[in-house]
Amino acid sequence: MLLHTIRSAMTAAVLAACLMHVGLCSVAAAAPPSVPGAPVQAPLMVEPPVVNFGVVAPGTKHPARFVLRNIGSTPLTIERAQP
Repeated sequence: MLLHTIRSAMTAAVLAACLMHVGLCSVAAAAPPSVPGAPVQAPLMVEPPVVNFGVVAPGTKHPARFVLRNIGSTPLTIERAQP
């Protein structure tokens, strides 16, 4: 029971870190780009913030649905996504 809770928390943390790394997740206003023409990061909310997959056997798939919501005032373009 504890192992799957830790895995779920780690999965959520990895997803959040990946989104932040590629510039898709930010809670603070983005600073102006330092290079002319560089994209500005828009704030993005991920709903739900945590998904509990329960006990997952190795090699099985457990799909989850996330809603990505632009909570900023600037347009947001997602250029790439990978399941």
